Amino acid sequence: MISAGPTGFVELEWVPCNYDLEVKKSVTKVKIGKKGSPGRDNVVRVGDYLDWRIQITNRGPNPMTRGDVVDLVDSRAATASLRIRELRVSGGSGATSLASQAVTCNAAVGQLLPATLLCSRPYLVQPSSLLDGAAQPGGVRGLNNGETLTVVYRERVVEAAKLTNTATVTDRAAGQAERSDAAAAGLQVIKGKQSLKLVKTATPSRVTKKGQKISYRFVVKNTGTVGLNGISIEERRFTGTGTAPVVRCPKTPVTLRPGASVVCKATYRATQDDVRAGRIVNRAVAHGTSPDGNDVRSNVGRAVVKGKLPAPPVTGGRA
Repeated sequence: MISAGPTGFVELEWVPCNYDLEVKKSVTKVKIGKKGSPGRDNVVRVGDYLDWRIQITNRGPNPMTRGDVVDLVDSRAATASLRIRELRVSGGSGATSLASQAVTCNAAVGQLLPATLLCSRPYLVQPSSLLDGAAQPGGVRGLNNGETLTVVYRERVVEAAKLTNTATVTDRAAGQAERSDAAAAGLQVIKGKQSLKLVKTATPSRVTKKGQKISYRFVVKNTGTVGLNGISIEERRFTGTGTAPVVRCPKTPVTLRPGASVVCKATYRATQDDVRAGRIVNRAVAHGTSPDGNDVRSNVGRAVVKGKLPAPPVTGGRA
């Protein structure tokens, strides 16, 4: 850096810029309300949530200097929606010649991870012993020696495949030109079982008069191993002669977890023709959507309500 010195002097300031950025990456499977290891075989299922953690540490010997910023490129950013959950800087020692502020990035907690995450801090150039005056703005720079940037972001697994996530940054290791350092973490995703079971009932089981109310109950259970969204009921067959019942499912929970059940309901008013027909047959299936977008269908649930059977004909006696 060239600065104006006292009369007749030009001051040259050499700023060392040898630093090595160490990159570490790990992955944790997130269960309902708590964290857990992906397992010894590194296998997760479609529908699981993963927290990817990247730690970038400046191993020195110098701080990142003027114009050098942390540029994190993540291989999953282009293929998945990764939402940042943690972004912080810890440790390290300050650079006395570069009065600096806090590190900020071009994305914040709660936002999606961009294709390139840029993190830096503004700094001031301190006047040397030969110069008078206050410190002057110098631009932006990255991490101090020993300082660590931690980035955590979450992904929902939507496909059965091998997931490999590689994080890359650029540094200036001693005696070398700019180079890239990378770290990877990976695991295998299995599709998991996607299934629903429907049990349908009707109350009462027999109608005897016009206008009698029939209450239908649809119990939908997730018998698979992944959560399903958008639970709904499709009526396949209804033999009633009145206005067909409208099935209503609760809005919550949004996701039906494995082993959980939800109850949908409908009502119907019998007609005189229904009573005379002797039975009302209702068949339906339940639907849900898997994390990878598949339509998951249940078995066919069947409910039969009997009507009032016509009286047998009266036979006369012998003449």
